[in-house]
Amino acid sequence: MTNVKTNIPSPDDLKLLHMRVALIPYYVQGVHAGLKALDLSGKYHALERIEIRVDGMDEPVHSTILIAYTQTASSMAAIYSRLLLEFLGLRVSGTPSQLQSISKRTRRGDIGIENFRSSDGFPLEKLLPSIVDDFPDPEEVGRAWITTCDFAGQRLAHITDDFKLNGSDVTPMLVRTFETIPQVVDHAFSNKFD
Repeated sequence: MTNVKTNIPSPDDLKLLHMRVALIPYYVQGVHAGLKALDLSGKYHALERIEIRVDGMDEPVHSTILIAYTQTASSMAAIYSRLLLEFLGLRVSGTPSQLQSISKRTRRGDIGIENFRSSDGFPLEKLLPSIVDDFPDPEEVGRAWITTCDFAGQRLAHITDDFKLNGSDVTPMLVRTFETIPQVVDHAFSNKFD
């Protein structure tokens, strides 16, 4: 809480401010980058050469094959999508996997949307799985979020037998997740501080 006498934010307030103005927007930009990466991988062969340039520099700062860039960017976007869903109060668990509410944060130090207050002073609330109903294709969005979280857990964070995804191509589900997660973060979180 802000010290009323000095009007100096407490360390906790500074941590939350940093998360609101820097970290959450960074993660959202990572999701946008993942969507762009998937778009590029759909247009060009995976082994095409690419160069990364910095504005004003004549020489590229990095040269590689397309898939080395696109797979990295889309994988990080999947992890960020899972992180953002959990921040908003949603998780995926069970067999078969289901989108569920996080009733209580169990890890010490976890920060979620409920730790923030809107610009008018009201506490923000965790989202419910029914948030997918805000989209014209709620079943597809729900399935995309579940698939993305399973992908992040089974193919990126752990080496497993892939039993939840069964070796399937998750690209269409990643695309739908990367399209919708920034919208949800804006609606439920970022726009609350205008």
